[in-house]
Amino acid sequence: MTSNHRASCCDRNRTSGVFRHRRLSTVNGLIPFGKFGKTHGTQGEVRFWPYNAETEALKKGLVLVLDEIPRDPKGEPLLAQELKVESVRGSDRHFILRLKYVASREDAALLTNLTCSISREVLPKTDPDEWYQSDLIGLPVFTDEAHGREEIGRVAGFIDTPGPFEVMAVEGPRLNGRVLVLWRDEIVKDVNLQTGIVLAEFASWAPEGEELK
Repeated sequence: MTSNHRASCCDRNRTSGVFRHRRLSTVNGLIPFGKFGKTHGTQGEVRFWPYNAETEALKKGLVLVLDEIPRDPKGEPLLAQELKVESVRGSDRHFILRLKYVASREDAALLTNLTCSISREVLPKTDPDEWYQSDLIGLPVFTDEAHGREEIGRVAGFIDTPGPFEVMAVEGPRLNGRVLVLWRDEIVKDVNLQTGIVLAEFASWAPEGEELK
């Protein structure tokens, strides 16, 4: 298989980010990008954790699209859904952002714990043998030809781990819900955006006690 994939939520080095029990999917051309934390200072700055800590996309001018707009009790929006990054600086664990239309500490507080996405169009174009992890969401997953090429499920997302290998979540009725697959060459045999992902024999990598239905 080719190993020239790019991380889904933005860059070519690491995984798209923490799966956190939700699908990492592309909706209306948007890709999940990160999560806001607490306010920073008194001038409207806010802490931000991109799903990919090594992202090259987080810079001045990037437009962050809120996945949920904060609203008042009458349902009126309290912030614009699209927020342009006016400045960004890093720290040991997160980034500090100043955003257009977020002018006060009170405005910034509305963003705490909200998530955002970015347009797929801002990401670098991929070569024919490259892909972003978000491109793999929903693809069918098969065992290899030597073991009948059975479809066992579909890609549900990826998990960012501290270890050297990325982890792919596969869901399907034959899997009693979900299994986690280490992204290693001896397990992931082939990736094709048109036909799907081929894995080694299920029994060779499946969690202990896990069997196909």
